[in-house]
Amino acid sequence: MADPLQPSSEAWELPAGLPIPGAWRPLPPGDLEWLSLFVAQSGDGLNVVQFDPDTNRRRLLYCNDRYVEMSGRSRAELFAEPDLQRLILSRRTPSQLEEDLAAVLQGRNIQGQASWLRPDGRGNYFEYTAWAIHKDGRVYIVGIDRDITEQKRLEAAFQHTLRQYQFMADNITDVIYAMDSSWKFTYIS
Repeated sequence: MADPLQPSSEAWELPAGLPIPGAWRPLPPGDLEWLSLFVAQSGDGLNVVQFDPDTNRRRLLYCNDRYVEMSGRSRAELFAEPDLQRLILSRRTPSQLEEDLAAVLQGRNIQGQASWLRPDGRGNYFEYTAWAIHKDGRVYIVGIDRDITEQKRLEAAFQHTLRQYQFMADNITDVIYAMDSSWKFTYIS
């Protein structure tokens, strides 16, 4: 049997009649330009993959420029990769990944966080929302990935500052206290 995720010589087009959630109507040619601008200018990484439920491999079929930028790879490298999961570090536990697989096979949305294993080694985080579309015996996954690297860095810096303050408050010889607006103590060292 031929590998369903191997590239073929024919060009891939979004299969007609895919039940993509939302209010859709046939787009006249002028509207296609607006849709193209929307996808191209999105601050999120947009992608469509073909998913093989037997092997759990995901082969990229479409992505916008932001997706390419977030990955740290070229578009050609992404399209040549037989399994995108090899380029991503999941932030999900094995049981969560099993739940995600069940959700995908049932056509439910999944959400989570992950990181690209970038060739330049630059740290990064993204959160994703994805949903499956079952069409003609195949499973396609549409994904929206949002870069949250800066948010994660700020959270880590805040936690570091909080630990420093807590250490100082716990080890100072003076009393440090905080009160709420009704003059009740909310913190005493």
